[in-house]
Amino acid sequence: MKNVSQFGVAALLLICIVISSLGLLLGVFEIGHYDRVYPGVRVWGTDLGGMTRSESVELLSRKLAFLQREEFVFRDGIQVWNATAGQLGVSVELEGAVQEALYYGRLGSLYDNLLAQWEAFYFGFDIAPLIIFDQSQAEGLLEIIATGIDVEQRDAYITVDPVSAYVTPGQIGRTVNVRATADKLVQPLANFSGVDMDLVIDEMPAMIVDAAEQSLIAENIVNNQFQFSIESPRVDDPESWIIDRSTLAEMLVIRHVEEGQSQYEVGLDQHRMVEFLRYVASQLYIAPENARFTFDESSQKFEILKSAVPGRALNVNQTLQKVNTELSAGGNSVTFYFDVIPPEVEDDAMASDMGILELVSSSRSFFRGSGDARLNNIAVGGATMHGVLVAPGELFSFNSFLGDVSLDTGFAEAWIIFGGRTIQGVGGGICQVSTTVYRAALFGGYPIDERNPHAYRVAYYEQGDDSPGPGLDATVFKPIADFQFTNDRDAWLLINVEVDEDDGWITFRFFSTDDGRSVTVDPPLVSNVVEPEPPIYEENPDLETGMIEQVDWAASGADVSVYRVIQRNGEVLFDEEIVTRYQSWQAVYQYGIGTQLPQDA
Repeated sequence: MKNVSQFGVAALLLICIVISSLGLLLGVFEIGHYDRVYPGVRVWGTDLGGMTRSESVELLSRKLAFLQREEFVFRDGIQVWNATAGQLGVSVELEGAVQEALYYGRLGSLYDNLLAQWEAFYFGFDIAPLIIFDQSQAEGLLEIIATGIDVEQRDAYITVDPVSAYVTPGQIGRTVNVRATADKLVQPLANFSGVDMDLVIDEMPAMIVDAAEQSLIAENIVNNQFQFSIESPRVDDPESWIIDRSTLAEMLVIRHVEEGQSQYEVGLDQHRMVEFLRYVASQLYIAPENARFTFDESSQKFEILKSAVPGRALNVNQTLQKVNTELSAGGNSVTFYFDVIPPEVEDDAMASDMGILELVSSSRSFFRGSGDARLNNIAVGGATMHGVLVAPGELFSFNSFLGDVSLDTGFAEAWIIFGGRTIQGVGGGICQVSTTVYRAALFGGYPIDERNPHAYRVAYYEQGDDSPGPGLDATVFKPIADFQFTNDRDAWLLINVEVDEDDGWITFRFFSTDDGRSVTVDPPLVSNVVEPEPPIYEENPDLETGMIEQVDWAASGADVSVYRVIQRNGEVLFDEEIVTRYQSWQAVYQYGIGTQLPQDA
């Protein structure tokens, strides 16, 4: 019994010695690998066991020599280009891989760490470094190579001198397909293996031209100028449009056509011809004009005032086809092909169908004391607005209906405000018309999109007992200043205008459907009145001695505020404050040389 006890003690002592020895060895091992990679840990197939960070990076860096060797060869025929993997955008993240190798077997519990260290020692543990491939860098290098290869495809073309035509052969287009070539690099770069490859080239075949035949056709084309005409010309249409011989020679090209078999023909540059036709289209376009009517309130029917006029638009494609057909037949003239644009409102339109049932707004302004020229311009300007129809949702533009303001369109020279002075100008007095239609739109509750006040208070616009006073005028001056409002009702709007030159008034009447809106316009609030400066006297050599003539009239400056509210069924649709700032305006007199002026001049 005593021997058994002694044996157990000895065994226990032996076990303790073994464990202590293993622990000591393990401690020595761990201390020895404090800042070193554990055995069996491999990066990129290289065992880094026992190595420090710097030793590992140095060893692995030797493998990166591949990045600097010109292992990549690109070919295009006899042309050769060499590149390194580094130039193609390949780089390796060694630091991260070494860091992972150093961390292996250290980041878990004691048991997990020891198990990981044993598995690395016995089985090995591989870490793959992060290989970065920047394909955009590869494509950038290929694009540089492409600059020495790319050739633009060129169709054959003909140059013509006064006696001969010369055909320049077409040129095959060649372009390096950068993306496809770069895609072929991905696998060898990933495997760190070089490659000898042909660049991926896209080719565009050139035309093959029978020089003698095409030269003859070219000479026939430029033998005469090419003429365009209008089959049914209107009053202001030009007689014809001409392309001269030298321009035709510049426009000659060879076209490739497919009719059973590939063939080529001489023609005119389609792009340039389309540009020419588009320019002509802009000059010959005529917008359709709706019929114009007056409205009989008793019968609630239209009375025709002016018939509708269809518009026209040059059909560029159809005209181009006619040109090509004419050239192929040896001809040198065509008529333009127009599309007819029907007006939206024809002569037989019914007022009830358009929702025009009643008077919804009207405005009258007075111009007593106006000269003959101003009276004329008010009448002519009012006529341009008479019978105008405005569709639901449409923007009314005064200038678009006014048209060209010139002596040729019936306007005369009268006083206008221009450049800080009141001077004689064509169309003076039109603002009487624009002011009146502005007030009709304003009191009708329509949204005002553009309104420009006069520089100073004009007495004409404040005449009459029922004048709304200052702050509600609207000047126009093409193309800078316009008056615009929107027909925001569901029904059409018909504008009728009446001018009485004897009594000196113009009236605008708006006919549509009353949608229940009510309009409140407060009286104008006038503030900051500024009296005009003393009159200015200017010498005018065209006046005789002793003559003094007034050319501008004084007016007080002021700020005017008018408030408008539009409601329906007690709900405010919109409201606005209309603010106008009038300048003070000096009177101006002109006098002849040597004229004695008043003492206060």
